[in-house]
Amino acid sequence: FLPVAHTVLHAYGSWHPDHPKGWHQHGLGMPLRPDRNLASQRRASQRWTTATFPLHTHDDLVALALDICRRRSWQFHAIALTPTHIHVVYSWRTPHASIETQHIFKRVLAWKRSNFRNAPARRWFSDGGRPVLVHSPAHLGFLLNEYLPDQAETYFAVPHHLAW
Repeated sequence: FLPVAHTVLHAYGSWHPDHPKGWHQHGLGMPLRPDRNLASQRRASQRWTTATFPLHTHDDLVALALDICRRRSWQFHAIALTPTHIHVVYSWRTPHASIETQHIFKRVLAWKRSNFRNAPARRWFSDGGRPVLVHSPAHLGFLLNEYLPDQAETYFAVPHHLAW
């Protein structure tokens, strides 16, 4: 069985408690109802300005995700980008890789983005979130053919046969 993961990286400060679609708090049910007061408090306590991933940066982010996978011998499947989220689907064959690979994506993408933007130590991603294991070929097909293309401003997938 080839482990496949779907990782979602949220832009720092981009989804506050006053978001019209609701918001998520680690460990609680989701989505929670909008809360303007809490959103104001959180914005006021942000150390950095809200991060975004504008369309003109998407090609660089795609290239970085491909490079991260290539350097670790992971198989890249797809990436979907919006101004506030990055979704990456990838798999691995090595026994030492794990579902905690999301931290590698966050760390390396943040480091490279800081270098591109000449903003050392700038925070680009929010806390939390874990990669979700893709549990079946049907789940992978749904992600690659329906969910991610529908979510994305930019969508890039690599066509290939995946052996389960």
